[in-house]
Amino acid sequence: MVSGRPNVELRCGSFEDLLEGETFDSVIAVDFIHHSVKPPIEVLRKAFRHIRPGGCFVIKEMDPSVYWRRWVNSATDWLVSGSVPTYYLSPTELAQMAMSVGFCPRQTTFHSRPFLSYHYLGIFLRP
Repeated sequence: MVSGRPNVELRCGSFEDLLEGETFDSVIAVDFIHHSVKPPIEVLRKAFRHIRPGGCFVIKEMDPSVYWRRWVNSATDWLVSGSVPTYYLSPTELAQMAMSVGFCPRQTTFHSRPFLSYHYLGIFLRP
């Protein structure tokens, strides 16, 4: 429960451990899709099932067009586990994939510092 907000519950956990039938008003995923063990389309389908109608899915992801950061992330993933797949999606690819599973894109925002900024924020609504 959030202090002063009795109707708000924050939960932190593994997306993989969500139980069938659990639903949420909002899901926030930070740097998650590019590290997921499942392909992004499966992650989006699962999110769609777990978000209530009228809810939203907020995603902060890495922009793959910033090549130096993509290389650093890939090298780090390989060094840590040697086998973690990485799925880098452009904002357009993510929006198209989200729409294909039923989400309606609300907005996609880039951070505004060229070269140093390598993340974007996508907000998708579940009709």
